Amino acid sequence: MKIKVLFLDDIFSDLFRQTLDQEQLVFDDTWSASLEREFSRTRDIGADFEIVKSGDIENWQQLIEKERPDIVLLDLYWHEHARKKVG
Repeated sequence: MKIKVLFLDDIFSDLFRQTLDQEQLVFDDTWSASLEREFSRTRDIGADFEIVKSGDIENWQQLIEKERPDIVLLDLYWHEHARKKVG
């Protein structure tokens, strides 16, 4: 069974990546990689996850329409994005 996951998180946004240094990104990158690893292990039970990553929160609606995901994982707190928009 194929399952498409849309993973919307600020860790994939250019703003987040340009604002923080490499040492600060390690935690988020490790967390993201571990999530992908766990999704890939489900092939043993017949599930095949396709993960689409995006840091484009402004276009969430278009992404959902385009990708037609079965599951949406959404980070609810986009601190760099919020700081830029509203200070």
